[in-house]
Amino acid sequence: MIQVEQNRYYDSANLTLLLDRVRAAFGVGGELGPGELRDALGLSRKFVIPVLEYCDRRGLTGRSTNGRVWRGA
Repeated sequence: MIQVEQNRYYDSANLTLLLDRVRAAFGVGGELGPGELRDALGLSRKFVIPVLEYCDRRGLTGRSTNGRVWRGA
């Protein structure tokens, strides 16, 4: 289990699949806002924002002027 935020944990295999979907949503050099990622992933903001903040902490994403950019491998 991996803690994404306080009181929210994901199974490591499921989190890996979700992060793969996040990476794919960004495409090549894309910049997306939370709403665009919400639509691409089919999840509510309640789940998307904590995952994005987790990605920020891990250095996978970074905030930009209009949303976030993918920085991870």
